[in-house]
Amino acid sequence: LANSDDLDNDIDSLLYEFESTKFGRMMLHTVLFY
Repeated sequence: LANSDDLDNDIDSLLYEFESTKFGRMMLHTVLFY
């Protein structure tokens, strides 16, 4: 991520991938409320 040209887009993509897994919601909530 540190070398990304489009950091916001990469973060959105990562969050979408996490949501696709069974732990995704937990991870997304952790990121939002951190």
